Amino acid sequence: NGSCAKSEIVIPGSLDGIKRMLLFIYTGFLMTIEAEEEYDDVDFQCNTSKNALLVEDLWNSHQYELWDMKSVCESSIVITPENAADTLNIAIQVNASYLRIESMRVLVAN
Repeated sequence: NGSCAKSEIVIPGSLDGIKRMLLFIYTGFLMTIEAEEEYDDVDFQCNTSKNALLVEDLWNSHQYELWDMKSVCESSIVITPENAADTLNIAIQVNASYLRIESMRVLVAN
């Protein structure tokens, strides 16, 4: 039979996350952080959606072994007493030592 079976490639993560990862590969810039400059009126230190994007980027960088991107994500995630336990759990899962240490520091301090 001459029919071709359709195959599907499944890439974990969101399409936007994959786009940010590819942009980082080609430019060395992480769009999650660079976008800060465009929104001066937004306080990104308290913006949980920025942290959510950085966590997604951290997962992608870990999965695809993009160590420079992973380092940028680790140092850019804002750790608060409210998110320190979740951040510690993520840091352990992706073997992010800097993020793990900083999460533990926030937990101990609070």
